[in-house]
Amino acid sequence: MDNTKNLEKMLTELASRVDGAIDFWTTLCFLPEDHGVDFDGFLNENSMILRTLVGQIEETISELKLRREDTSGLIPSLSAHLELLFNAFVTLGHHRKIAVKEIQLAVDQLAKSHDSLIQLIRNMSTLCDIELTYWRRRTPERELYYNRILTNLFALAQESCATGTIPQSLQMPYSEFQEVLDGLGTAGLDLRKKNT
Repeated sequence: MDNTKNLEKMLTELASRVDGAIDFWTTLCFLPEDHGVDFDGFLNENSMILRTLVGQIEETISELKLRREDTSGLIPSLSAHLELLFNAFVTLGHHRKIAVKEIQLAVDQLAKSHDSLIQLIRNMSTLCDIELTYWRRRTPERELYYNRILTNLFALAQESCATGTIPQSLQMPYSEFQEVLDGLGTAGLDLRKKNT
């Protein structure tokens, strides 16, 4: 595959996964504790996928000889903001057991790291002269949807603490959620907690 097309595909996947974390990962964070989902395992698996993807992007940029001064700082920035995103989700995944102040800090960190990651991906695609198909699918309505979740995330976490379950505004029909979980299991990402 042509390196430029390959880079476009990888940047599109990265942007899609970063946005997907805002609704799906957040929903997993708020599941009842007795639901049997291994959120820490899910987070570890997905963080590894994203780290590998960033490494592949770096390698492809290097092969395209695009590692000019204007692109060289983007990969370390991507990696740093991904780590902030992961750390925020670690905290949110345990929101029922930690102090309110820590939840607020994690929510703020999550919003900032998500915004920075999307901007870094935009900058990288512009500097590499690549138009991502993902931006055409990321409609203003979709962007508003992600922003609404991020804006209300602290209140959603508080609601989840109070009710012990997924906040009403994030709930999808159980059959649809089960379908997503089953699909991840088919793809090799079994989220069920292992009996030890």
